[in-house]
Amino acid sequence: MTPREFELMYYLMEHPGQLHSSKKLLEVVWGYSDQLGSIDVVRHHIKNIREKIEPDPSAPHYIRTVPRHGYIVGE
Repeated sequence: MTPREFELMYYLMEHPGQLHSSKKLLEVVWGYSDQLGSIDVVRHHIKNIREKIEPDPSAPHYIRTVPRHGYIVGE
């Protein structure tokens, strides 16, 4: 796992059951303001993490997507 992937996963795991928007993750993990960064960065890193930790990345169990709202771990 890259350092940024680790930071992202660590943050999500510190807040199990909480929904996190891509914008919020950009602010918290990357330190970007609302106008900086693209949510595609978050999407790309989530995809990479899933490929490394999910038994079937196409049907994620650990990091779930809530369409148009964000990501959630645990629950």
